Amino acid sequence: MYGYMEEQQHVVGSDPENRPSHHTPDISREETDLTRATKRRKLDHLVPTSARDLFATFIGLRNKGVVPMPASSPDRPETPRVQKAPVLAKSPPRTTPEEVIDQNTVLLPAHWVDATITHRYMASLSLIQKRALVQELQGDACRVTLVERCSLGGCDIIVDPDRAIIFASLFALPTQIEALAERISGESWRYNEILVVFEAYPSARSCRAKDKNGDRDGLGPYAYSPPIVKATKRLRRIVSIAEGCGTKDKRCSVIWAFANGIEEAAKMVRCFGEEACARAMQDVAGELWGEREWLEEEETEGEADLAGVEGMNAFAAFVMLYGRTLEDVLDMSPESRAEEFGGLVGQERVVCLRVFDLAVLWLTDTHLLGEAEWDTRETYVGSEI
Repeated sequence: MYGYMEEQQHVVGSDPENRPSHHTPDISREETDLTRATKRRKLDHLVPTSARDLFATFIGLRNKGVVPMPASSPDRPETPRVQKAPVLAKSPPRTTPEEVIDQNTVLLPAHWVDATITHRYMASLSLIQKRALVQELQGDACRVTLVERCSLGGCDIIVDPDRAIIFASLFALPTQIEALAERISGESWRYNEILVVFEAYPSARSCRAKDKNGDRDGLGPYAYSPPIVKATKRLRRIVSIAEGCGTKDKRCSVIWAFANGIEEAAKMVRCFGEEACARAMQDVAGELWGEREWLEEEETEGEADLAGVEGMNAFAAFVMLYGRTLEDVLDMSPESRAEEFGGLVGQERVVCLRVFDLAVLWLTDTHLLGEAEWDTRETYVGSEI
């Protein structure tokens, strides 16, 4: 009996078919590996590729509650999921709020008519670098050609001898109120009217030309926040106080404008020029308007010196030195200067030039200036004014 059992065990151990199976066949292992690799590939698509995606995935999983459905109510309606707010590629259209508009604020017309006549204005080098604004001004809607000058003092554009334009960033206004108020007050002694254009958009857009799709306006912050609105009102109050204290010329009118985009800023400039042209056409100064090809001439020698005289500006200096030298203008008699330039640049500037003439004469040839003439110059200036 014992020998029979040993023989049976020997047969079972030696025969592979009768050997008991203690491991999985090779084909089952391959299937298992394939299944695991497939699951791993599916999980790879769910793994975020950046820190932002990882954080968004974590928040989504954190806020997503898994509620098991009760077995007794299989037809229970699903809870509607909250849809995410659509992401905008551009800022929504914005308008200037009523709280920043006063009697001295200008607005664009409801229906814009493209310009038909080209205007030429003087522009500072800093404004010429704003490529997007320059392109918009040169477009068919505005037709404004800018003549470059290295510096125009505290202004960015000079329309004619009596009017200038200043551009200021509305976002930077809360930190630049005092500086802008001083800038306006200082230039008020050189012009009769100043337009202050607030850029209610990031200043970087003014220097960025259109891309291939013709787009330059992307998402941007809201410009009319409570601190900015408060700064706007404070600036106006400071300018009014400066006028009462005598640090700003009360004869100069300050006009405010809010541009919500590059196109609006360019149209503000053209509208201001159109109004200046209409006023000049009623007087002798209308001769300075038209196509103004003569304004394309290079800056003459002595123009910057004459523009620096109190009450003068670069445009008035260019008009007086057109076809002349500074010595020729200074050699003219006060009566001749008043007759020739009074109607073009204003009688007050001619009087200021008389004071400059006396100062130059005193600095160069003191012995030629009699004491009586020097002592009575204030009386002469007062009578001219």
